[in-house]
Amino acid sequence: MPQIHRQTPAAAARRRRLHAARDRHARRARFATAQQLREAARRTRLLRRRDRRLVIAYLFAIPVAALFAVVAFTQAPVDRAAARAYRAAPECADADAAAAPEPEMRYLWSPVPDPQLPECIHQALFRARDVRIGDGGGGKEFSARLEGTTGGGGRVHFHGDGPVLRRLHDGDPVIGRVWRDEVVSIAADDRTQPTTADPEDDASSDIAAGAAFSAAGFAALLDATRRHRRLTVHARHQAT
Repeated sequence: MPQIHRQTPAAAARRRRLHAARDRHARRARFATAQQLREAARRTRLLRRRDRRLVIAYLFAIPVAALFAVVAFTQAPVDRAAARAYRAAPECADADAAAAPEPEMRYLWSPVPDPQLPECIHQALFRARDVRIGDGGGGKEFSARLEGTTGGGGRVHFHGDGPVLRRLHDGDPVIGRVWRDEVVSIAADDRTQPTTADPEDDASSDIAAGAAFSAAGFAALLDATRRHRRLTVHARHQAT
């Protein structure tokens, strides 16, 4: 007859404790797995929601970036032609400079000059008024209002505060270099600073802006394609 091994009460108690510990560990593992699954599902929902919103935003941003790039590259030949004409422009003779009107700081969107304006470059004396350096309504503003000796003039803008603008005070005299009714630079105390109307600066800025908008639009297109593909794969996975 086989021998029957009887457990002592202490051994039976240890076995019961071991089984209870295993059950608790299994329950904790199942609970942790359920929590992880819920967290993963929540993150997936948030990711899909963000992908959908970004894809919709890209549908508007990509055409806008392409439009700005086209405008910048279209404007670049115009500004290059203006820059070449500016570099080739001679200094005005005394009679031409005297007949030239005070500039009104109008912005030219065409390389074709006004036939009534001399193509030469002349210098005019101005008084600086209302110098602005710092935060403006749309960000950083660097500008000054120039008053001509005969009543002409207007506000000119700069890319930064130096080297002339930061030293200007209200009423200080400045010499403006004028071409095609635009003040392209100002000079004071043997220092010269170009304005935003400088045609040589416009030509390089157009190329840089066009390249930046093209790169931004291309990057947005790639990201939108990647996110749309991920949304499509997830939708097919749910359908199956």
